[in-house]
Amino acid sequence: MATCSIKNVVCTFDLGRTINCAVVASCFGARYDNKVFPALVSNCMETNTSAQFFATGRVVIVGCRTEETGLEAAHRLVLALWKRCGIDGSMLNFSVRNIVVALSLGFEVDLDKMREESGDWPGMVLENARGEGGSAYDPARFSGMSFAMTDPMCSQHTITFAIFETGNGIATGLKHKGQLESVLEILSRFDRYECTPEQTCEREQERALRDKVVAARIKRVKQ
Repeated sequence: MATCSIKNVVCTFDLGRTINCAVVASCFGARYDNKVFPALVSNCMETNTSAQFFATGRVVIVGCRTEETGLEAAHRLVLALWKRCGIDGSMLNFSVRNIVVALSLGFEVDLDKMREESGDWPGMVLENARGEGGSAYDPARFSGMSFAMTDPMCSQHTITFAIFETGNGIATGLKHKGQLESVLEILSRFDRYECTPEQTCEREQERALRDKVVAARIKRVKQ
């Protein structure tokens, strides 16, 4: 049975004013170099999240597990700006921008078969490298198969997937936790791509051989 769980919720809000990131960095004891990255990055220890402050006043919060954690982090950040820097900011236009979900089909997957049939999947919205309907799968570049599907609960939204031959993967593009049901509904369509026992055994032998090769190389390097 397929399972999924939220791993990261990305939230944004506006302070309602511009800020001097160098000044904020000094107050927060953080590093800031706009030549490397245009935002100041600071951690919120109380919520175990990280925030990116932009000079425009836009703040991006990452590392949340729930929307509620994002709201708490936003409140704490606005309060910290006032207490540490004397900056009077607001918390405007708070929203969830992206939810990252870890998923598992519960079995190993025949990605080659999935690739061959993906162009006929209902709801497929991603084109492959040749500009044809279907998935993007090139094991020489990336070991997973990536594709986007229309949310079966809301046709205006799409959910992007990356699935590996182990049956594990990630889904991104969700806006609220209610879409976890959509992820599970989409994953339920892939039962027919479960590897046969023969394929699973062959893969295990290939992995064992790769492990031996890697171990031999490491041994030579140490010598």
